Amino acid sequence: MRSCLSTVSTLCVCVRAWSTCTTLLSSPLDKRIQFFAANILLSKVRREWSSLGSSNQSSMLAALMKPLQQSLAAHGSGGAPLDSVVVNQLCLVIGSASSLSGADAITGLLNHAFAVAAAGTPAAVSMALSLLSVRRLLHHVAVFLFRRLT
Repeated sequence: MRSCLSTVSTLCVCVRAWSTCTTLLSSPLDKRIQFFAANILLSKVRREWSSLGSSNQSSMLAALMKPLQQSLAAHGSGGAPLDSVVVNQLCLVIGSASSLSGADAITGLLNHAFAVAAAGTPAAVSMALSLLSVRRLLHHVAVFLFRRLT
């Protein structure tokens, strides 16, 4: 048990955890492993996001979006999409990272969520709502919508 905890602790602070966890989310693995990977990413966003440079933040946001895009494609093709619990956790990671990255990232997330919702499938609408459910985004969503409507 101690060995397992030590390995997890090492992974959480490791620079490679970003890419390792996004790879786990893009692989057809057990939903518990994928949820664990998303949870590590959420922890890293909360602790380390502001120390990443803006170009690293942008590339990491793009990497975090890929498993969601793959999941939507899997819904349409009869493949194995991410479990809804994993999708919700990953959306929390993406929303948190976007809210910490500034207005451009928030606008990009909102535009992406609207584009996903436009697909009109239940999976797409659910994913779009999950992307928009982070509390910090609510204010930014209201400002964005106000500007878009006026």
